[in-house]
Amino acid sequence: EMVGIGTIVEGATLELVQMPVTSTCRACGNTETGDEKAIGCQRCEASTMDHAGGDVLVLESIEYRPTEPATAGSAPN
Repeated sequence: EMVGIGTIVEGATLELVQMPVTSTCRACGNTETGDEKAIGCQRCEASTMDHAGGDVLVLESIEYRPTEPATAGSAPN
């Protein structure tokens, strides 16, 4: 919030979405997707898992709504 004070983004909100992590079992090839890394395979119970993703944040969109410029003698919104 503090970075936007006094700029056109003052009062804006930033929403980030964490991409899911994909865990793949080295023993049987089973793939699981979720918010956290799988410790072991749910299919064969092996503990040899490879992980991809889960450490990526994606800015999904930006919305900009310009405000009316302040006129001389008027208070800012």
